[in-house]
Amino acid sequence: MRNLPDDASRRADGLDLGAELASLRHRHRLSGQELASRAGMSQSKISRIETGTIAPGPDDIEAIVRALGEPDDVVLQFRQAAERIGSGAAPIIDPRPYIGRFQPEYLEHEAAALVVRFFQPALIPGLLQTSEYAQAIIVRFCELFDIDYLVDGADAVALRMERQKILYDEKRTFHFVLLESVLSYPVAAPAAMIAQIDRIRALATNRPNITIAFIPDGTELVVPPSGSMEIFDENRVLSETPMTIVSHQDPDEVQILLRIFAEFASKATTEIDPILDRHRRAYIEKIVSEQR
Repeated sequence: MRNLPDDASRRADGLDLGAELASLRHRHRLSGQELASRAGMSQSKISRIETGTIAPGPDDIEAIVRALGEPDDVVLQFRQAAERIGSGAAPIIDPRPYIGRFQPEYLEHEAAALVVRFFQPALIPGLLQTSEYAQAIIVRFCELFDIDYLVDGADAVALRMERQKILYDEKRTFHFVLLESVLSYPVAAPAAMIAQIDRIRALATNRPNITIAFIPDGTELVVPPSGSMEIFDENRVLSETPMTIVSHQDPDEVQILLRIFAEFASKATTEIDPILDRHRRAYIEKIVSEQR
């Protein structure tokens, strides 16, 4: 969690702590209403704590974590984190990562937004991924962090697929701007990469509420594509690193990130068939060469 001054620090840390609680709830497969009933709170209060709308008090945090059935050492850790927020110090949450820890945050904001914009320089975004592509990514992270895929990884894949249902809600529009290089990064086996390319083409062709554009390799960019971002309407932006997400809600920050997104979009093309065809042929050729 970030070290920020005074009130800004407490707001940011409250959001981070809320996201940790939301992720913990999803691991226990509880709805917000079920947790609220167990903890003796309203569902709306649980929601406000998880989204960082209100600062979580130590007693509330302890009640929530106990209601989730966590052991005393975990309860204490979360309570101390809430106390640190109240004192202005950065909270400390168990740094051991688990796969899919940020998905509840994305799921909530995607469900609330009518216009969602994505920029992704490294991987196919989760909302566009096939299950095979998602599984390949998550298996890699499980191996990196010594996580049991069957315990946590499989659920993360299932939740990622669940998130994709929102793509079929035609009241919402989605704009994806991707670097072409995401197609050449062999996350999965060649056959799975071909299936991933076919899914991108199908969504771009058949879903009128989805726009997918690629920035061709070699394009000169004014802004270095240093990380991914997802913009919800014009109210909030989530940017992600391997270990955390940063939520930008300040109107001036959001406007800057919207301008950056627009700059990337201006360099992208929606005539994606030639790009997809080129990478699809490359994976076919790889399969053929491996069979010789």
